[in-house]
Amino acid sequence: MNVIARLIVGGIIAFATVVILENSKKEYEKDARKHRDRNKNKEKGNESPSEEFTNEFSKANTHDKYLFDYETYGAPSSKRKITRSIKEIIGDYEKAKIGRTGDRDGRLGNYSDKYKALYLLTKSKNADIIKDLEVAYIDKFKETLDNTEPSIFGTETIDGWYYLYIAVA
Repeated sequence: MNVIARLIVGGIIAFATVVILENSKKEYEKDARKHRDRNKNKEKGNESPSEEFTNEFSKANTHDKYLFDYETYGAPSSKRKITRSIKEIIGDYEKAKIGRTGDRDGRLGNYSDKYKALYLLTKSKNADIIKDLEVAYIDKFKETLDNTEPSIFGTETIDGWYYLYIAVA
């Protein structure tokens, strides 16, 4: 009797797991289709007014004053340059968040209600370099940042580059 009960419970758990995974897969595919359709509409110029406003807000408030190619300067010089830039930027704003993105002109749109500007700090074709920089600078400036942990989500690149940024308000 005990074996049959275990088999039934195990079957229920397995079934529930499969259902959860299938639902997650469907949501992921739905989001991917939505993203693909949005990109197709951008290419055709059929963006919705709210998307157009968000993209214009994002582009207008994304600054590349501090942006440079990480590999050009090498690690020690690049890190000094990034640190100087962050200190200068943080001094002018009350709130700040460091992160990474593969979409330089669209990233701020996700923050438009919380952050007013996004400064691109450095770029690299290597996502791991940018991930490592994100972790290091969040740790270094954790006392003054809104975020204390790096993002767990992956970054998809739009133009082949990955960017380290600071969003401020």
